[in-house]
Amino acid sequence: MIISHKHKFIFLKTKKTAGTSLEIVLSRYTGEDDVLTLLGTEDAALRKRVGGRPAQNYWGARAAFSFSAWKSWISSLGYRARTGRCDRSLFPLEPYRQHMDAASVRAKVGKDVWESYYKFSVERNPWDRAVSNFHWKAFRIDRDMTFREFVLGGHALTLPRNFDIYSIRGIPQADRVLDYHNLNKELPSLFDELGLPGEAVDLMQTTRAKGQFRPDTGYRDYYDHDTQKVIGLQFAQEAEFMGYSF
Repeated sequence: MIISHKHKFIFLKTKKTAGTSLEIVLSRYTGEDDVLTLLGTEDAALRKRVGGRPAQNYWGARAAFSFSAWKSWISSLGYRARTGRCDRSLFPLEPYRQHMDAASVRAKVGKDVWESYYKFSVERNPWDRAVSNFHWKAFRIDRDMTFREFVLGGHALTLPRNFDIYSIRGIPQADRVLDYHNLNKELPSLFDELGLPGEAVDLMQTTRAKGQFRPDTGYRDYYDHDTQKVIGLQFAQEAEFMGYSF
């Protein structure tokens, strides 16, 4: 996720939508006061190679490190010890995260920034995204797992709904939600809106993060009636909002 005060935009990063690749490219054009969240080791190294800024300011405003903020944080530890719960209002140092949802981002940046900055995200056909997530999970957990086992066993449902990342209470908040399947055509106009140079488009073509797990095959071949129905019900909102169908 990126909050760019330099270019006045907020990138709400969804899952399995080339979000890391886009984040890496955007980081090249950010300023020292902008918020860039942490990436994994390999992705952080790729961000460095393309000349992007590393993770920075992800704990929020510098004022969060004032004495009063630290005092409140220590108080929150005592509250948690006494009650077993964590009162978020007493925990001012909660960091920005990669896939932070719109409501959480709005709460941290404040009304003025949220309403005045250009907000965008990326969405992907959920049936295709589930296949991508299957290969990612199978590579890391169980390479013998079948797609049907992945879906009906509940693994597919652990993938958060992207709709909840760029929406608040069921209402989309992004000024623009790009279509993952049409990124090559949509990115030039996005970068132009953000005031980024044309080279950003070329850089996106050569920057690919987390793309080595899935064979180059169509997603429909993975499905039967049962698995198609499960994914359709789980991710109905994004499918309807973007006009996706199986």
